Amino acid sequence: MQLSDHLISTLSDSLFMFYYQLQLLSTKVADLSHYHRSRTTGADQEEVSGLMSSLQARMEALWRERPTLMRQLAPELGAYLASPVAKPVTRLATLCTLTYHTELVEIGRNLSDTQRASPDAEGHMSEARMIICSLDYRPENPDRSEYLDPAYLRALFLCSIESFDEAETRRAVSRIREIKDPVCYSEFFATFAEGLAEEQRAKGRRVTTKWFCWRAFGITPPYL
Repeated sequence: MQLSDHLISTLSDSLFMFYYQLQLLSTKVADLSHYHRSRTTGADQEEVSGLMSSLQARMEALWRERPTLMRQLAPELGAYLASPVAKPVTRLATLCTLTYHTELVEIGRNLSDTQRASPDAEGHMSEARMIICSLDYRPENPDRSEYLDPAYLRALFLCSIESFDEAETRRAVSRIREIKDPVCYSEFFATFAEGLAEEQRAKGRRVTTKWFCWRAFGITPPYL
């Protein structure tokens, strides 16, 4: 193993652990969604809200103890690390940060009974959008590796469907289409997000993703 590979592996350990722990909590959030957990009574809804709030608190605690690498800006990392090391480490740190904000947006979507995102979720969406806007993409390069990484798909999809602003949705959907990876169904999710967002603007409220997917495509939403 080259020295740079060993250094990347060493620096990345804490980032992978953060991401892993966040995904464990994300799975618990998914189990409490409208698709998996009954909310037919007021008591059901109250219990779900309490469990969701507990998971959100655990995510926020995880964030407060996040790795030092996630507290640095990309230029700062580049000043201390050689490019072959700084680039992959910065990418992982950025992905971890973006995933954290995305999970808080997801919790807000599950908890909110209003037509729009809560102020807290809006704040996390703003953070996610700023990260997404900073991502490097050079479409003139035919090398497939230069297209947007599939790891950003979930964040882009949520930003697409949580915004009632057509221009913001259009920007997020266009970034999804920069993910040229058939394995993750990026083109499908772009079309899905575009149609769902349009339906929500027409109705002036959130539309259930499962209902819309059945109506538009005849299937339940694929795992994302």
